[in-house]
Amino acid sequence: MSDRELSTLGFISALSTALVAFLGISAGAALTLWVTLKTIAFTDPTSHSNYFAAFLVSLGFTVILFAVSVIVLAAAFLDVRKIRRESEQEKRQRDLLAGREVN
Repeated sequence: MSDRELSTLGFISALSTALVAFLGISAGAALTLWVTLKTIAFTDPTSHSNYFAAFLVSLGFTVILFAVSVIVLAAAFLDVRKIRRESEQEKRQRDLLAGREVN
């Protein structure tokens, strides 16, 4: 495995880990706020509005982070496939230059 492969995979792994962590936080917040809205009878309309707004914000972050996570996953898959293809080509070129037979 080349340095390029390792650095690319390392960056993608770190980014994916951060995205999934924040996705879990925002999804947990959305779920907690939804349960709170469904189980508590608010007497103050301002409190209900504040909880509902917080629920919508956390739900929005959850959707956005999920979409970005899917995009990063697809980009990682394509990058790994491209790097493998380029590595195989470089190996074949080294073999040809060394005079070995290529399969």
